[in-house]
Amino acid sequence: MVKMNTLIVKYISHQSEQFLTIQVISEKGAMIKELLLESTKELNIRIKSNYKKIFVRLTLPSQKTIIKEANFQENKINDIVFSDNDLSSPHEWMAWAVPLIKENLKKYSVVESKKTTVEAFLNVWIRVWKFTGFQWSIVNPPIVSAFKDTLIRQFEIDLDESIYLLQIGGSAVPWRFAALPGRGQCRILITPNSSKNPKADPIRVTVSSGRVEAENLLQYMSRESMRAASVMLSASNIATSLLYSKFTDPIAAIAGAYYLLKVGNWNKTDPNWWANLSDNFRSIPDCAILHCTFLLRNGIKDEEDQEIINSLFKQSLDNGWPIFSEGLLLLKEASEILKQSESNHKLVDYFLKVNSLYLASSKSGTSLSFYGRIPDKPSSVLWVGKPNAPRRKKLKRPEITTITSLPENIEKPRLLDVTEISVVSQSRKLTSLGFAREFYNFPELQNLSDVAYIPFKERQSGFARIAKNTEKKESITTTQNRENLNLIQNDWLTMNDIAK
Repeated sequence: MVKMNTLIVKYISHQSEQFLTIQVISEKGAMIKELLLESTKELNIRIKSNYKKIFVRLTLPSQKTIIKEANFQENKINDIVFSDNDLSSPHEWMAWAVPLIKENLKKYSVVESKKTTVEAFLNVWIRVWKFTGFQWSIVNPPIVSAFKDTLIRQFEIDLDESIYLLQIGGSAVPWRFAALPGRGQCRILITPNSSKNPKADPIRVTVSSGRVEAENLLQYMSRESMRAASVMLSASNIATSLLYSKFTDPIAAIAGAYYLLKVGNWNKTDPNWWANLSDNFRSIPDCAILHCTFLLRNGIKDEEDQEIINSLFKQSLDNGWPIFSEGLLLLKEASEILKQSESNHKLVDYFLKVNSLYLASSKSGTSLSFYGRIPDKPSSVLWVGKPNAPRRKKLKRPEITTITSLPENIEKPRLLDVTEISVVSQSRKLTSLGFAREFYNFPELQNLSDVAYIPFKERQSGFARIAKNTEKKESITTTQNRENLNLIQNDWLTMNDIAK
């Protein structure tokens, strides 16, 4: 009989239940076991006695790893304990977010931060949009609690069953949206982002609805850590159980469904599960695109199948945007398949909608995130500034080498000949002048001086500033104007306003 040693591994969490993966590795680097570690249970692992020393590597959803050693030369039983303290959280109230962020957050709580850095962070603003009645509108964020440190802000908001977006921006922070999972309290952590990637956003937004199991699964998937996700799910059992729980928690069910489609286990599930998701939760765009993708992968057998698939595709886009970034990938997949059929010419506007969202998307975690000024107009053009004074962010123009594929109804851009440059420059001047005149003729702008508020109307909302060198009519200050300006100021909160 082979002699065995015992390794006991546990995770102590002060915040919430955790679902993480561990790897047991020999001295020579050989993989002995891969297991799921839950904070509510301890693992009793039997190890062959010929292993005198082993290492246990804990992998977080952020891909950060923590390694601890166990020595069996003296003891036949070894305990290894991981805890929130290993994650270097500056505060207990933000310990939930540390497994999701690879960066050490302690540096953002130091008092020695540069004054200019602190001031820039405090002027970053946020506002919340809600999708109701087939249109987006700004709402006051229903903040339940808030915490702060030097360069850290955390707050919880209570959300109903609608689709919500958090918008964030600043003088040097491109305006972007991040989807918020509704149906309960939602935690939002805002910190600087010191990533060396030139395409990274200067501000990091981390979102959680407290569904740790589902969110860790999506986090592993978003970072392409499918091996860790597979270990975590114990051969898809957790994903299937999440899908079963759709009537009690559709958000968690959506996470399980995304995983099954990602790893190819969708064909082992009951088709009625997917139909129930889209039928019972029509207001959640993810449910419709999940069902649509499931049917597409099963194959279009007849015209009836085609009509159902088209209807689900439209349903997803008519109800706002998906909550999770995986939903955008499925929208893109469905769009590319459906546009191959000539009979789907009526879906052209939907294809363009998906394309604009895809081009404007920002990779920043599991929640859908994209750039733009208003939610229903995603834009790859970056805007900065305050909500009442937007301006385009100046970027270096990359040299055009190739022209990527575009939808058939969009004319492909052509490279300009040198002789055309002077003509184009003159054209731009004329266009800008014409725009300025047309812009100033808006009725809403006639009675305002430097700043004007354009009310939400016909699914479009925006703020604008008239250039100071533009000829203006005599300004008339009225009570109505002051009310409009006050309304602008109440539309957003700065980091300085949160957790005063």
